[in-house]
Amino acid sequence: MIKKVSILIAFAALGVFCALAAQAESVRGEGRYVSQTLTQLTPFNAVEVHGDITVEVRQAAAQQVTLHGRANLVALADVRVENNTLMVDYKRPLRVKGKDGLRVTVFVPQLISVTVRHDGKVRLQGLFETPQMTLNAADEGEMTVAHLKTDTARVQVMNKADIDIERLHAQMLEAATFGKAELEVSGYAQSAKFTNNSTQDIDAANLRAEIVHATVNNKGDIEIFATKTLQADANALGTITYHGIPTLTREGNLKKIKPAFDTD
Repeated sequence: MIKKVSILIAFAALGVFCALAAQAESVRGEGRYVSQTLTQLTPFNAVEVHGDITVEVRQAAAQQVTLHGRANLVALADVRVENNTLMVDYKRPLRVKGKDGLRVTVFVPQLISVTVRHDGKVRLQGLFETPQMTLNAADEGEMTVAHLKTDTARVQVMNKADIDIERLHAQMLEAATFGKAELEVSGYAQSAKFTNNSTQDIDAANLRAEIVHATVNNKGDIEIFATKTLQADANALGTITYHGIPTLTREGNLKKIKPAFDTD
């Protein structure tokens, strides 16, 4: 029942995304190039991006948010803080034509959650250190994370979204994909749980995790590196490929669970 509900939610979200995309107005960046620093924002520890905007986030001692782009796009931006979350959007649904898009640079002392939707792009640059981090991407959102140190990382990727975590150090990682979403993660985790409900792949071959639980519920694959134990559940067409020599527990279609023959 839980799997059915998750799949229904994913399809519902895809329908909403398609409807919003059809309504979005196409706009080209015009006017002079400007930078505008927002000085009246209250403190925040989360970022949520909607729309065709690129947001670059760095951890720093002082909070600062600056808009960069052509004058008409900066004027159309809607950037505010709600419930400790920096909301980055346009005043109406827009799709930016050409290369002169809106860019927002964010400096923040503490960050615990990042969400990107629609055509948004988020880049977490430099090192982020935080006790917990939640990363969500939906629709056609893209997110890259350069370096994250955290006790607990929770990741959800839906629709046609994509998250790439280039360097992770975590005690616990939980990650799930839906629709046609993709996830790539490298680094280290003491324990890692991956659930692939997507038609695309989860690539965690460069994430060395001690304790791994990997589940496929669709035709997307999972590739992981387990150093101690692996529980692998293959419930659909997707394959679970593992590196390392873990103590292995297998369930489901056993032919879909196989070693990568790379045990270094």
